[in-house]
Amino acid sequence: NGTFMKSNDGGDTWLINTQAGVPDPSFGSGATYILNTAWFFNANTGLVAGQSVSNDGGFVRRTPDAGQTFSDIGLGLASGIASVREIYFINSTTGFLCGNATVQAMMTTDAGLSWTQFNNLPTPSVTYNSLYATDANHIYLGESSGRKMVRTTDGGASWSEDVLPGTVSIDFRDIIFQNLNTGYVG
Repeated sequence: NGTFMKSNDGGDTWLINTQAGVPDPSFGSGATYILNTAWFFNANTGLVAGQSVSNDGGFVRRTPDAGQTFSDIGLGLASGIASVREIYFINSTTGFLCGNATVQAMMTTDAGLSWTQFNNLPTPSVTYNSLYATDANHIYLGESSGRKMVRTTDGGASWSEDVLPGTVSIDFRDIIFQNLNTGYVG
């Protein structure tokens, strides 16, 4: 579940690291928890994230060497099981992540070395599966059910919740905007 793979030759061969996720302390198994997302700044430096151990405060993991080794970066979250669903950066220092009700949504301005949780989301007990930001002010979050998207136009100072048309419950998996007016969800 915590497996990271990288290819340098178009997919002919792969570096496989089964220890990229947060270590699972259960029964001394040596396993790692599931990874859901990754973001790389260049060929060597990147972040991966997924589930963390219950009540550990949550973690993302950082690699400086193309996935050979990973170190923990604590999120400092409240009790519960943290599950990061997506990471997205708008430049080399400013980025965002979202996840389950423990994680909600967070921001970094130092390339993911520290994270701050947005504390005024309209539905704090929901899971956010996807996010996209056109810049530091315009951030979009897709909820895990109910056809709802949460967005801010002022960097998280205030948020609005939009219900998309239709009647079928939607589990947002991806959001992308071409500009401030045209966007897509899947």
